[in-house]
Amino acid sequence: MTPLSGLAVGLFREFANGQHLKDAVLSGLLYAAIFYVVGWTGTFLINYVWLTPASMHGAQFDSIGRLRGQIESLSREWGKQLKDLKMAHDAELTSVKGNLSAEIGGLKLLLDAEQLKNARPSIRGNLVCATTGIRSDETLPEKAATVAVHFVFTVVNMRPPSTNIAGIRIDGSALKIPAEFENAETWQPPPLGTNAPTIRHPELRHGIYTELAGSAEVSVKGFAWRELGETLSLDGLKIELIDGFGDAHQITVDPETSISV
Repeated sequence: MTPLSGLAVGLFREFANGQHLKDAVLSGLLYAAIFYVVGWTGTFLINYVWLTPASMHGAQFDSIGRLRGQIESLSREWGKQLKDLKMAHDAELTSVKGNLSAEIGGLKLLLDAEQLKNARPSIRGNLVCATTGIRSDETLPEKAATVAVHFVFTVVNMRPPSTNIAGIRIDGSALKIPAEFENAETWQPPPLGTNAPTIRHPELRHGIYTELAGSAEVSVKGFAWRELGETLSLDGLKIELIDGFGDAHQITVDPETSISV
């Protein structure tokens, strides 16, 4: 509705009723004003009451859609990152568990080995002295210098299980002048001044020092005693005591130890 439409309607209506020109013009102006107000009001209602909220609602809907899309995109991205982190964490945790399990297994093996050791005796000892008896030079079946050697040891069992001495092994292959020790044996001599018998397989209890005696026949192949000088060094001599379980225990030999020849 425009003011011109209102003016036309007013004039037509007044002329149709037989009114004078003056009254028709006034009526036309009134209708023009009414049409102007009504038209403006309609335009306002259409533009600001209906179209503007609709436009605002559409913009708001688009904004909400964009925000929802961003939230979904961020959710997917964070979900992927969290999944990757979880997989990496699980892999690292599996690796740590594997390493820890292997380490614990190794420690258990060491523990079992140590506990097994405690089930067997551990003998330590030292060669106190070595003396010689009658010596001789042999020519048959080959040239050799021979002598009987007597030993004195001090030994102790370092672990709780008791055992007895079942035998002795003596190896002179690492001496400066290699020698063979044959018919080696050991025993526990009786206390001095007593008539107690010699103990051939003495028992060694935990923590008790015991003195043992021993003997062997020594043979130096390819030599006569006059060719060996006055002493035979025992540096490198290996002496092992065999316990009742069949285990060997090495006796310490001072490298300065020698026997007179």
